[in-house]
Amino acid sequence: MSCKKILFATLNWGLGHATRGIPIIHHLLSQGHLVFLASDGASGVLLKQEFPGLPYLPLPSYAIRYPEENFYGFWVSEAVRLKGVIAEERKMVRKWVLDYHFDVIISDNRYGVLHPQTQNIIITHQLSFTLPVAAATVVNQMIRYFVNRFDHCWIPDFHGHDNLSGKLSQGSLNIEKHFIGPLSRFQKQECVKSYDLGIIISGPEPHRSTFQRHLERHFKYNALKIFWVLGLPGKINEASKNVNTYNHLSSQKMNEMLNQTQVVLSRSGYSSIMDYYQLSKKAILIPTPNQPEQKYLADRHQNGSSIFVPSQDLGDLLTGLEKMIHCRHEPVNIQRMQIPKL
Repeated sequence: MSCKKILFATLNWGLGHATRGIPIIHHLLSQGHLVFLASDGASGVLLKQEFPGLPYLPLPSYAIRYPEENFYGFWVSEAVRLKGVIAEERKMVRKWVLDYHFDVIISDNRYGVLHPQTQNIIITHQLSFTLPVAAATVVNQMIRYFVNRFDHCWIPDFHGHDNLSGKLSQGSLNIEKHFIGPLSRFQKQECVKSYDLGIIISGPEPHRSTFQRHLERHFKYNALKIFWVLGLPGKINEASKNVNTYNHLSSQKMNEMLNQTQVVLSRSGYSSIMDYYQLSKKAILIPTPNQPEQKYLADRHQNGSSIFVPSQDLGDLLTGLEKMIHCRHEPVNIQRMQIPKL
């Protein structure tokens, strides 16, 4: 097998796109390929921390902040701006291909990171959006137009009716689709449960900070053994009143902490759901406001024994947590990642 020079680019929209790319990057390196990383913002910081020896190229930021209201009007106005960002990243990639002679480009949800002289792969589970019919028709056609410009589509899920992404990954394409299995940087470990609850704060602002403040009010005087991870890579962990609060953890340390907790509480992003599947972990999922995909995923996976979704005002959060801690959870048979040969 020949060594190939690969550009691996990921979207900076929360940290999920970056974290789910970590096992793919490790796989590529194990195959002897030379990998360049590309992203922006917190996702770029995370990737540089995980792979300090790899070359890194900065991409323009999509600079997405979730709207507080008027979801559909917001995205109509954002579409024009994002089209400009996609054009800018295409211009940058053209220069990089001339400078570095990439053989393969792998892009996680960055629609402008491709080039006619390379093999182009897009990683996405988003082929069908959970929107009202009229809006879904327009948005899905637009997304598939961008996806079809690539050579291959890698879907981080297993194929079948009971997959993790549900209808999100359904939809016909003109290019080849590969279901490569759920992606997670974590591995299940048998260990003593030192914590009742792990709270993972993530996502774009302003909802990340709002989510943190809301949960702090619920758990500030709670007697449970809890650790917090605030989703702020690049910031130094500082001592505070709660010694189990971290701005960010390495993948290895995060893996240890998640395995040591009875229950994890987080947003219901798709990357988080893949992590909890990999770890066979009981979870409380709270969708980000004005994020239909997270609402759909939370509802799809809620089952009472391993996944709990509290009411919108979080009034039943503590009651649900108590039940989750004492509820028996049957592990599932994990389907592993299967990356096609390049």
